[in-house]
Amino acid sequence: MILLNEFEKTPYQITKGEFLEFLKLLAPFAPHITEELWQMSGGKGSVHKAKWPKYNSKFAAENVFELLVQVNGKLRAKITAKMGLTENEAKELSLGNESVKKHLSEHGIKKVIFVPNRLINIVI
Repeated sequence: MILLNEFEKTPYQITKGEFLEFLKLLAPFAPHITEELWQMSGGKGSVHKAKWPKYNSKFAAENVFELLVQVNGKLRAKITAKMGLTENEAKELSLGNESVKKHLSEHGIKKVIFVPNRLINIVI
């Protein structure tokens, strides 16, 4: 469905090759209609015996993640951040967030627990 939605957003029409690749991906979920569309589109043999598209990991890699910010173990914010964020960058982002600021006390921060690409826990 995500791929179909992306196809609908594009300003140009998809090519026949893109359509046939889409049918290969859709075939396990809608076998009968994809087989008919495959035959009508000029696909050779059965869509279920067609070679599966190759996987390219660079297209599947996420560049951002949702940093969970906790104060004393309680979730206080979710911040979208870039992958590979350092502890200092995560701390700056967290301390700049308004919902985190209101939960920090004037006693100061005792400890910061950082799990890369996951969460930061500020202990006060």
